[in-house]
Amino acid sequence: MKQSKPILFIDFNWVISYKNFWFSLEVTDKPVYEKINNFLFKDNIQIVKDWMLWKYSSAEICEFLSEDLKINYDYIYRNFIDDCINIDLSDLIWNLLKKLKKSYHIILVTDNMDSFTEFTVKNNIKYFSIFDSIFNSSDAWYFKVDSYLDYIRQYNSEIESCYLIDDSENNCKNFGSLWWKFMCVSWEKMVCSCLESLLKNIRE
Repeated sequence: MKQSKPILFIDFNWVISYKNFWFSLEVTDKPVYEKINNFLFKDNIQIVKDWMLWKYSSAEICEFLSEDLKINYDYIYRNFIDDCINIDLSDLIWNLLKKLKKSYHIILVTDNMDSFTEFTVKNNIKYFSIFDSIFNSSDAWYFKVDSYLDYIRQYNSEIESCYLIDDSENNCKNFGSLWWKFMCVSWEKMVCSCLESLLKNIRE
């Protein structure tokens, strides 16, 4: 069977998008934002991991927050959905990925929540159409570290020619342990630099 194009795996949070959940409340209602952030991402990180595997839905998470923090459920949930829909998405990165599509399969891989698929992707169809495939852990019920080989087989790509761009050192370490190439970076400027280097290698 003829080898297909290599795959460029690219992460979402802190690679393409740089805002937290409830980012609007960080500006308009910082006390509530800090309560939510501390409760979930500092004191109950296991709940967050379970949320990423769809053991809890976003609605259920907001119910937990409402009950434990004594905050109106509709207020928390409405702001959560609005922020998921209106999250920042890098146009600079999108344009570079578009140029790379001739030479790579572009696959978005994210350990994320049901809200990513339901609200972020569905309300930003044009942006996410750049990707040949999207892996979201809450849809698959397992984390992305176990998805890479499946995509290599699906696209009949050479492992040695594939890349991962991710902000997590652990994810990059796992990827690199198989002798795959990775770029452990975050924020738009650094990610764009990596993508531009891939483009330069294609031209040379």
